[in-house]
Amino acid sequence: MTARLTGRKIIPAVFLLTLSLCGCDKPSYPAGKVEDSLIKLCEDEYGLTDVKVKITGSTLGVYIPIEGLVDSNLKLDKDAGEKIEDVALSIHRVTTSTDMPLKFYTLTARDTRAIGAEFILTGFIYDVIRVRLLDISRGEYFRRILRDFRFNPAIMGEQKIKEFFDALKKDPALAERVKFLFYPIYAIGKKDTQDIRINEMDAKEVSEREALLYVRTIESYEVAPGFEAYLAIFPPGFNNEYLVLIDLS
Repeated sequence: MTARLTGRKIIPAVFLLTLSLCGCDKPSYPAGKVEDSLIKLCEDEYGLTDVKVKITGSTLGVYIPIEGLVDSNLKLDKDAGEKIEDVALSIHRVTTSTDMPLKFYTLTARDTRAIGAEFILTGFIYDVIRVRLLDISRGEYFRRILRDFRFNPAIMGEQKIKEFFDALKKDPALAERVKFLFYPIYAIGKKDTQDIRINEMDAKEVSEREALLYVRTIESYEVAPGFEAYLAIFPPGFNNEYLVLIDLS
């Protein structure tokens, strides 16, 4: 379920403010300190305290959670757009003043209210330098930035799994319908004594619509008469594992 934001420039012209490029031998943000420097810059300059940064190869990845990323019309919220602009400008300042050979950046803003909603910017760092040197136009620069608004199936899948396991405790009718999925506690336990808690969960996006989730649980029960021998293999509080494929539809 992917939708593109079109018909508007998400990052306004201030995003392209020309900053003096470092001409001295010592970079402002040396390699090895890029991640911490970017986090500190976002906090000191814009009061953004939840920014996370990770470098993989030659790509700088930046993440910021935003409450209310999208409005009721599924368009980027104005205040959210300003926060994204602030982080993007910080990325420009750091990546053009470092001796670390970075090539690309990816900025992911994720909504903490609309589960799974993400706005992603992906750019080529050399293009930032080129537009500042007037080697390419602003229009050409904007066309080179990839913008994507979508719902992340891995994030939504994690939320749905949590809701499902929580519902098992509260809805006996649901538990009765799906108990065949949860061997052995519903087969060997007394009715209504089963308790399944999520201990660990990892999600991997396998397509734009699908995510594969690994769920490790702690499962407790009271053994039913005649099944006492199973306690040696499945003592109350044993661990179980599940693989779940989630589709956004």
